[in-house]
Amino acid sequence: MKKANILGLALGVMVSAVCFLGNALSGDAHTLSVFPDILTLLIVPVFVYGSLKWSHEHDRISGDALHQFGRRVGLVATFTFAVFFAFLAAFWFRHSSVWWTPAAFVGSGLPMLVVTLGSAAWSTRRFDRRIPASAE
Repeated sequence: MKKANILGLALGVMVSAVCFLGNALSGDAHTLSVFPDILTLLIVPVFVYGSLKWSHEHDRISGDALHQFGRRVGLVATFTFAVFFAFLAAFWFRHSSVWWTPAAFVGSGLPMLVVTLGSAAWSTRRFDRRIPASAE
């Protein structure tokens, strides 16, 4: 599980950095987007698929263990990104009279959770189909 935590943290930080850059380069100080461009959205499934493939081939993880590994990567990445996005929203809207941090935490966490867990579920099903019945 330590590898899953590290990979999830790396994914969360990577998506956070791309999200920040995408929002900063948009030039609009009145909007903040969770996935400002298609690149930010595509990083998640590609990274999750790659980490599951690497774990499947190098650590020989399959079946339920691979599903659990994928969910763990997704949950750690989601939490990391949601915390970052909440702080980004607090900074971005610091001149506003409304406290945006809790809404930003939930608002960013839900789409990220759907994308990461959906990617993990799709990827693990793909690997489960590739494993011959005699290999288990």
